[in-house]
Amino acid sequence: MQMTHQPNWPLHAGGVLALILLLISGGTALSLQATRAASEQLRVSVEIVGATQKLLSEVLIGQAQLEKYVRIGDDTYPANFSSRRSRMEESLAVLAKAGLSSTSRARVQSITLSMHDRFYQIDQIISSDGKSISGGVPVADQLRSLEQALVPALDELIALLNVQHKRQDAAEVGLVGEIRVLSFWGLFIGLVIIALLLLFLWLIGKIVGSRSALKVKQETIRLLEQQSTLSSELTAINESLQVSEARSSVMLNSIGDAVLATDSNARITLLNPVAELLTGWTSAEALGRPIQEIFHIIHKESREPADIPVLNTLARGTVHGFTNHTVLIAKGGREFDIADSCAAIKDSKAQIIGAILVFRDVTAAYAIEQQLTESNGQIRSILNTVVDGVITLDAVTDLIETVNPAAARMFGYDAAELKGLNFRTLVPDLDQVKASADPDYYSAGNDDRSIGMEREVVGLRRDGSEFTLEMAVSEMWVKGRRHFTAVLRDIAARKQIESDREQLNERLRDQHFYARSLIESNVDAMMMADPAGIISDVNKQMEMITGCTRDELIGSPFKSYFTEVSRAEKFIENVLDVNKVTDFEMIARNRSSSETAVSCNASTFYNRNRQLQGVFASVRDVTDRKRLDRVLTDKNVELQRAKSVAEYANRAKSEFLSSMSHELRTPLGAILGFAQLIDLGVPPPTAAQK
Repeated sequence: MQMTHQPNWPLHAGGVLALILLLISGGTALSLQATRAASEQLRVSVEIVGATQKLLSEVLIGQAQLEKYVRIGDDTYPANFSSRRSRMEESLAVLAKAGLSSTSRARVQSITLSMHDRFYQIDQIISSDGKSISGGVPVADQLRSLEQALVPALDELIALLNVQHKRQDAAEVGLVGEIRVLSFWGLFIGLVIIALLLLFLWLIGKIVGSRSALKVKQETIRLLEQQSTLSSELTAINESLQVSEARSSVMLNSIGDAVLATDSNARITLLNPVAELLTGWTSAEALGRPIQEIFHIIHKESREPADIPVLNTLARGTVHGFTNHTVLIAKGGREFDIADSCAAIKDSKAQIIGAILVFRDVTAAYAIEQQLTESNGQIRSILNTVVDGVITLDAVTDLIETVNPAAARMFGYDAAELKGLNFRTLVPDLDQVKASADPDYYSAGNDDRSIGMEREVVGLRRDGSEFTLEMAVSEMWVKGRRHFTAVLRDIAARKQIESDREQLNERLRDQHFYARSLIESNVDAMMMADPAGIISDVNKQMEMITGCTRDELIGSPFKSYFTEVSRAEKFIENVLDVNKVTDFEMIARNRSSSETAVSCNASTFYNRNRQLQGVFASVRDVTDRKRLDRVLTDKNVELQRAKSVAEYANRAKSEFLSSMSHELRTPLGAILGFAQLIDLGVPPPTAAQK
């Protein structure tokens, strides 16, 4: 049996297809390698553009915060500047390490030198604490110098950014080209596969018919054309989105407000540098986290948690305007007063796909507002409690604008009744008052203007009674219009007090003259001394005893004018101990060394608060009395002697009489007996007796 020859064209076709697939694989590998290189170049360009944009944003934000620090002061600025400086140096390091052209490297070196010089000058401003820097240059001048020096650096940054944008565009174009080549190879592979499929279908078509194979081929070609068209459209859309994203990123990083964006689930998708600064979270840390973790706010007054506007916006699609009195608590616990607004992000079908929140730090503004509120409250409290009347009036119309309660009481009106009333109703001689506040007076200086000129005027109460006022008028300008402020004081009571005081002073002078006259007319020397024994006052008699004048005696020690100093000191001590001493005798010595016997009587004296003031002493000259005492003593001695003689004579007489009585008693007894016998006659006498 003869065997027929079977053609081996499928084997040859398979070999050819294998060779074609090998070539296609090699081309695809080369295209993929080129695509990776283009992608790496695009990544480097994007990194350089990002670093340049970040550096530009940090410079602009830093300049704005520096101006704010110089104008109103910000205790947080040195710490913020330190962190910003670190970020700027990181951006400069990225630019220095990047593969740049010689021109771009020169620009980076120039920008680096400018930034380091800027860092040095800002350090000087911070160390100056808002005053002049070294060399006496004011901070404001240094700030203007920084602004002028910043312009070339910004120009260099913008030029570098433009160059890198061009390189990025070129890299994107190259990447798109390589992607297209890769797509071509993919398409070619697909075509080969389709060709194989078509070959397979053709073989089947040989079986099922050529018509079905043609329809399949035509449909396949149509699908391939649609795929190519969709691929081109996606590439264009991708390029447009990349450009739009780059522009949006520059804008968000350059504005002064904090911007925060979320998806429809309230998870963070964007934080700009200002938002990072206020929340304390970096973009890398915050991305994908719930907004409740990043944006923690409370009510300023109650300290209760506040509703996050993003949640309401996502739930209702409403726009929230700026709201105040909200405090943002940052990651580290630091608090900021903020004002925020929120709006929804919608797609082309008006479906909410996220929200964007814009907020700003208003801590300094709130602090100033609080200070103004407290200051106004203090001024109102002072005006309402001060005892003097305070009235402000228009300098042209003389109509009263404001009045405090003291002024209303002073004139017998209610405060509401006085507002709008002509000031002449209260002070008829207003022309004299206004004359004291003319322009020539105010040209003297601000100090004189603020104090005003005081004068006495006559006020007229509501009941028609007049009273004396002391008025001081000062000038003030409000919105370009001249006003007067009058400070009024009712001095009628003070006038009466001054009159009474003058009468009391007159009586006091009379009392003083009367007391002085009594002291000077006293026959005894009088002296007053403090507790230390220092003389504070004397009379004429004391001057005569000591031989010194009153001025010489006052301020000198009391003991210096006595022969026995220790006895004089003891005299003062005794007075202070027992409060009163009498008949304390000493010897006074005058300037000529002559001595005088004196007797001192003294007592202590006190003020109205029973505080010891000193010693009041009366010094009497007892020289004559001493002489009389000596005469009396001598007379007493003589009398004593005469008494002794008399007593002796009396005793002698008694002895004599006693002796004579004994001698006479014996004969007298006989005589007496005979006389009795004679008288009786019994016995009768004898003749001889007769």
